[in-house]
Amino acid sequence: MPQDRRATTDSARPWPRAGRARLGLPLLAAAVLAVSCSSSGGSSTGGSAGSETPFVIGNITSATGTYASSIGGAAPLVDAWVQWTNAHGGINGHPVKIIAKDDGGIPSKGIAAAKALMSAKVTAIVGPVSNTVASWHKIVTAAGIPVIGGQTNGAGLYQTEPLLFPTGATDPAGVVSLAASQGSKKFGVMYCTEAPACASQTEVLTKATAKYSAALNGISIAYTGTVASSAPNYTAQCLAAKQAGVDALYVANSASVTVRILKDCASQGFKPTVVGYGPSADDSWLTEPALDGALVEEQNFPWFGTETEVEKTLQAAIAQYAPDLSKSHTFNANISQTWASLEVYKAIVEQGKLTPSSTAENLVDAIHALPKGWKVDGVTPPLTFGAAGSPNPAISCYYTAKVENGAWVEPTPGKYDCLPTG
Repeated sequence: MPQDRRATTDSARPWPRAGRARLGLPLLAAAVLAVSCSSSGGSSTGGSAGSETPFVIGNITSATGTYASSIGGAAPLVDAWVQWTNAHGGINGHPVKIIAKDDGGIPSKGIAAAKALMSAKVTAIVGPVSNTVASWHKIVTAAGIPVIGGQTNGAGLYQTEPLLFPTGATDPAGVVSLAASQGSKKFGVMYCTEAPACASQTEVLTKATAKYSAALNGISIAYTGTVASSAPNYTAQCLAAKQAGVDALYVANSASVTVRILKDCASQGFKPTVVGYGPSADDSWLTEPALDGALVEEQNFPWFGTETEVEKTLQAAIAQYAPDLSKSHTFNANISQTWASLEVYKAIVEQGKLTPSSTAENLVDAIHALPKGWKVDGVTPPLTFGAAGSPNPAISCYYTAKVENGAWVEPTPGKYDCLPTG
């Protein structure tokens, strides 16, 4: 049976925060105070949520298992969001309760977790950072329960299943656009062997590259190859990509494997422009010279930001309710993606004037009532959802993070870029 995630999440491990400015304690305290004061005007955000009947939703995360070192931070972030939200008025004056499950990255456990949440009568599964979504999503959506946000890259599920609602960029061509912005024309992809989603993502990325090639400097896929996390080195793949003329490289694997690959490639005299997708990057990128200048497509606002009000709120919540998280390997894009998923759920419930007695069907109706290009300011790019029963279109706008001189920077804080249309 899947375990309660709070009981199974690994302790956060210290990690050097090389070169990135952090909110100092006085500034952070001021940020907390400012957010608290600014939220006192409405019943949905002012004061404590009290003891009213709660909204009950579910969450599934691969907090343990093969990729826990990359995605496990979503678990304490969910807890922090619940505590922060309830301390600031809850949703429509009601507290929020999240039943959180850890699937360990194992499909059978993911299915068991989904069934347990259905038995608990959750009205949605929100922000799943799980490697097993492909195994369990049909079970919950067949029951009319929507899945809102989470890691929306991968096998294109969020563009094929009507009740899987993305809360950030889903078009994988964002990484290709970033490469093209640097003048690259030959794009290479190295993808993991351990998870089927890696191969599926590469297939989707190949199709997306062909779609946008003419508008993006004529860029095309010149090389694809597999990379096992346990491999002693990646010399063969680096030489193959170099021989293919690759001048921009995307690695669909964990951040630590990406570092090892680029280090091996550099030793072979192969130093392409590096692009990444949010969850594939973390602070380990900051200390490897071969990754300096790397550009990362972010599904939502960058997790490390401290400039916008949304970013200040996230950092304040983490400092108050999950202080070890910002010192962990798992402090990466999954943090802002999960926060965004939960904030989108909150905004939908508020806009739809839903109550804890509202059903999953009511929630889905509220989503379908949203206008085209709807967004949560500072949290998401424009979102458009398909009509009832229809798949959701690709979300083709994204945020950007960059490695610059050993630090994470936002080239354009609070702003997003979009793929060409037409």
